[in-house]
Amino acid sequence: MTMATPDLRAYQRPPAGDWITWLLFGGRGSGKTTAGLHWVTDMAMSHPKGAVVVPGFRVQDMLRLLMPVLDEAGMAPAWSAQHQRIVLPFGHSIDVHSGEPHVTRGRD
Repeated sequence: MTMATPDLRAYQRPPAGDWITWLLFGGRGSGKTTAGLHWVTDMAMSHPKGAVVVPGFRVQDMLRLLMPVLDEAGMAPAWSAQHQRIVLPFGHSIDVHSGEPHVTRGRD
């Protein structure tokens, strides 16, 4: 991870190497969401041409978790409801995919 992540425990950090996917198992309250948010943010900033997608059940819950992490990292996030996408500086973006049945999925 290139982003400052002082609050992450050792087991919340991704494995060494150039991984694009990793799986984190843990019980309730073990910090899976926090670890994932930091990792996704780092992937968005490290791979500006790549597609970064955050799946979740409800858009509002994902935004409630993602936006403060991005803001604290100084990334000035902006939400595009039309595209279901968080837009970051320099053209970076994170698509938010919801399990809600009435929400459009995928890139436009």
